Amino acid sequence: MSLLRRAIPLAALLLASAAWARFGLPEKEVGQGLVPKGPARWEQRIGKQKLLLTATLDSGRAVALEWSCAGQFSPEALWTLLDQEARGGDWFEIARDVPVGAGIAEKLDADALQSWLLWRPLEGSDRKGLLADLTENSGRSFLRVREVEVSRPENRPVLRYREESFTDFVGSLSRDCFAPGKGRCLLAHPDDPSLEVEITPERVRFAYRSADTGRVELPANASRLKARERKELAQALLSLYRHDFDLAVRAFFATAPRFFDRQPWEWHLLGDRGFVTEAEIDKWIRKGKLPETVTIFRTKAQGPGGDRRLELSVRKGGLYVLEVR
Repeated sequence: MSLLRRAIPLAALLLASAAWARFGLPEKEVGQGLVPKGPARWEQRIGKQKLLLTATLDSGRAVALEWSCAGQFSPEALWTLLDQEARGGDWFEIARDVPVGAGIAEKLDADALQSWLLWRPLEGSDRKGLLADLTENSGRSFLRVREVEVSRPENRPVLRYREESFTDFVGSLSRDCFAPGKGRCLLAHPDDPSLEVEITPERVRFAYRSADTGRVELPANASRLKARERKELAQALLSLYRHDFDLAVRAFFATAPRFFDRQPWEWHLLGDRGFVTEAEIDKWIRKGKLPETVTIFRTKAQGPGGDRRLELSVRKGGLYVLEVR
């Protein structure tokens, strides 16, 4: 009898599967810990916290999921839910004082305490992402996750040389950092001192030393490889540099979005623009040696007095550098 009471009805289980298939919970896990509370509504527990899950359906498919609880979400519950939907991707917190792309701005909840966006291909589209808003109302907290269309930024970043652009860092920051002839300012991130920013009137240099200090080396016979083998090696290196770029987005662009005046995920939407090419990598393979400094991304930005160059490079010893000149 206890098994019958605890079992989730098949109809509810199928509805949960249909509702969550577009989001992060694998179908084989749907129903575990869920107790039906009505059409498209379930009770869920994470740790000691009881949550109510509601799915908004369109033709039997979920277009939004909303969790709510009495009081505030515990950190464990909040990040478990976000991680669950991420499927290994990265949520980026939306900076409200930085422009937000079309298709997202109108869907942001103006009363949200925090909002995040996760971009990843959904249902074969490279223009869809997930938007999450955390709100509070009448003694309850709500986390709402839904699909949004993301658009590729067409304009150059506009660099904001001001103290407010580096609020996530600590150090000797002042207006003098940006004034000609005033010297050099060095900042560090309080959560990870290996992430530093050096500021002078002529240059802003972000640097991060990864714990992974292993150096990529070409095979000894690289220069003698056949065309097909060179292509496979070039594609493998290109994939590695894409991973390096992902790390740089989290380390540099996501910690100083106000300096670049661009939401961090938008750097992922540039596609191949400015990125190292397979043809460039093939030239290195033909020579049998990678450069000491591999510049994996270049672009231009609008700065005081004219254009500035942004160059992201990977160097020996696990050092990542983003220079703005």
